[in-house]
Amino acid sequence: MTQTYDTLHYLPESEYYDLFGALRDFTTLLLFEFARSPSGVRDTVIRNFIARGAATLDSISRLWPQHRYGDCWALFRTLVDRLFHLHVLAERDEFELFDDWSFVKQFEARNRALSDKEFGPRLDHSAFHTTEAQKSRYKSLKAKNLVWSRPNPEHAARSLGLPFLYTFAYDFASTHVHPMANDGEQEFLALTGLKPGDAPLDNRVVLHNSALVHTVLLQHALNSSTFRWRNLIYDFVDAARRALTGDLQAYRLVFIKIGHAGPEVAWSERSSQGA
Repeated sequence: MTQTYDTLHYLPESEYYDLFGALRDFTTLLLFEFARSPSGVRDTVIRNFIARGAATLDSISRLWPQHRYGDCWALFRTLVDRLFHLHVLAERDEFELFDDWSFVKQFEARNRALSDKEFGPRLDHSAFHTTEAQKSRYKSLKAKNLVWSRPNPEHAARSLGLPFLYTFAYDFASTHVHPMANDGEQEFLALTGLKPGDAPLDNRVVLHNSALVHTVLLQHALNSSTFRWRNLIYDFVDAARRALTGDLQAYRLVFIKIGHAGPEVAWSERSSQGA
C-alpha cells in the first residue's frame, strides 16, 4: 500500500476529493439508517465506528492540501486501527464487553482528573458531571472484574485475511505517530518553501490508502450489523473500491441510483437476530 507497490497508479487529486465527498455522503446515509430505529450495543458501536471513520477521512482531505502529510498518516493509522477493532469485536462477538470496558476506562479517567490535587479544583465540574446511574453502573461493572484488551494489530490483520494491512498500513503509518529523527522534515520544507534534495514522495498514497481502508471498514460494518441491507448499498461500496483502480464512473452511477430512489426508501431492515 505504499508507493513501492508496482501495479498501483494514483488518481488525480480532484478525483480523490470527489470520491471522499461521495463516501462521506454515503456514510451519512448509512448513519440515518442506523438512527431510524432503536439500536442495541452492537449496532451503536458499529454506527459510531463508521461515523468516526468518515470524520477521519474528511480531516485527511482537509490536511492534505496544506501539505500536512505526517498528520494525514497519523490519522490514517487510527482509521486502520478502527478497522482492526471492528473486525475483532465482530469475530469474537465482544461488542457488549467492549462497551462495558470503555465505560469503565472513561469513568476512571474522568475521576482521576477530578481527584488531581493541583488541577482538580480548577476544573469545570459541570463538564465532568457523573449521574447516579453512571456511578451505579460503574460499581456493578467493577464488581465483575472485566477483562478485555485491545487487539494485536498484526494478528488482527492476519485474521482479517489482509496481512499487508499491518505491514504496509498500520506499521508504516506508525512511523508518523511516534517521534522519529526525521519527522517534521516535510513540514520544514512546506513552511520554508525550500526544495527537497531527494525526489519527493508521491503523497497521494495516503489519500489512496485512506479511501481504500474506509471502504473496507464500511464493508465490515454492513456485514457485522444486525441489518439486512439492499444490494445497491453493497454495490456502492464495491464501486467506490473499484474507483481506486481507475473505474471512476461506477460509484457515481450507483450513487445517482441511490439518490433517485428518494428519501422515503428504507435501505435496510432488521434481521431476525436484531429484531
